Amino acid sequence: MVCTKVAGRSASAALAAAHGCDLRVVEVVLLMDGYVATAAALVAHTLQPGLAGCMVASHLPSEPGHRSALTFLGLQPLLDWNMRLGERTGALAALGLPDGAAAPLGNVAALDELGVLRKD
Repeated sequence: MVCTKVAGRSASAALAAAHGCDLRVVEVVLLMDGYVATAAALVAHTLQPGLAGCMVASHLPSEPGHRSALTFLGLQPLLDWNMRLGERTGALAALGLPDGAAAPLGNVAALDELGVLRKD
């Protein structure tokens, strides 16, 4: 694949996955990390408009243009810590946030289940 010479293997794999299948149908969410992943997401979104709905931006790195790219995709980063560490640290830091935010929605007992009486 030609883009491996330009973008590297991880970005090329993301592009190939996006080009090869509709991630909306298979219900896959891509947790993007960093500028290269966001650049790949821009290309993937161009190949499949609306694909950004399956993407989550883990963080907002300090590279110029990253905020503009996320805005174009309609994404808000989970974290805005001005990270520049690389090695997928932004994605690792953000990995548990969606599950942690969703957990109370399905794991909270109703007041009547707890024996709490309501005064109406």
